[in-house]
Amino acid sequence: MSKLKSDQSVEDTILEAQSLARKYNREGWGSRATIMHAIYDLFETGISEDAFVLICSIMDGFHASSSALYEDNDDDGLRQRGHGITACGALSGALAAFAMVFGQREYPFPFWTEGMKPNGWITRVMNDPNSTPKIMAESFIDHTRPLGYGGYFQIVSRFKAHFSTTDCLDLVKPFGHYITHQCFKNCHKIIIWTAGMAAEIILEYDNAPESLTIDNRNPHLFILKD
Repeated sequence: MSKLKSDQSVEDTILEAQSLARKYNREGWGSRATIMHAIYDLFETGISEDAFVLICSIMDGFHASSSALYEDNDDDGLRQRGHGITACGALSGALAAFAMVFGQREYPFPFWTEGMKPNGWITRVMNDPNSTPKIMAESFIDHTRPLGYGGYFQIVSRFKAHFSTTDCLDLVKPFGHYITHQCFKNCHKIIIWTAGMAAEIILEYDNAPESLTIDNRNPHLFILKD
């Protein structure tokens, strides 16, 4: 059964998500909450309105302006190195929105207990003399697929492809100073685009979850590359 509340095309859903994001951001909902509100309005979640507002409040901590640390790199002092929650708020909101729609798949996750089992699939794969990094990576992907990791990964991947970065400071830098009208207008545009992208990812996952995959840029797989 589709998670989409109304019977409309993919294109119309994306446009409506963008329109809702424009509306809610102008009403004062932050970047994360705006994305989540647009998705909440469009898709079935089984979450009450009161619980939804509470979730938005919980997500407010995932805000680069308050929970990220930046410092100069030691090499040239020109590039900043980030720590904490440095991702754009619209991006973290999109990830939360995806989980809000599909979050009842499986919890708690047996996947996470496998690393502590002496006979679990992780241990078996690692101890198999025939296991190659590629086999390990494929096993990891197979076991994380039911958790929706492909959806999360594609949200980040497409955001990065569109904006060339996922980092809040990198997105702000072209406007010189964070507390400017131009910067807020740019954030507004990022939020609107991200809402449409999140809606598209959710529709793709709802229709064919196996179509959304992770690749070897995932940190768990990156170190296993041949």
